Amino acid sequence: MFRELREKLPATFLDRSKVLNFAAEMSSRVAAGKKEYPAAYQFDPLEEAMQECLDIGVYSMIEYYRIKRLKEKLDGLASKES
Repeated sequence: MFRELREKLPATFLDRSKVLNFAAEMSSRVAAGKKEYPAAYQFDPLEEAMQECLDIGVYSMIEYYRIKRLKEKLDGLASKES
């Protein structure tokens, strides 16, 4: 996985420690999630997947506008320098 990501991203963007830190965070969250539910907990995986898609969509929209606003701010700074 690490090699595939390095090929797709700029060399300075990603290094092994960032990938390991991200994996550790994911593992920590999975472990925390397992503690929240009883061992016999059952759910509808398709319903859960649909809800996750909605959550991802909302988060993506929020991030889109945050990035757009950041770009506008950065573009404004660049125009002041020229």
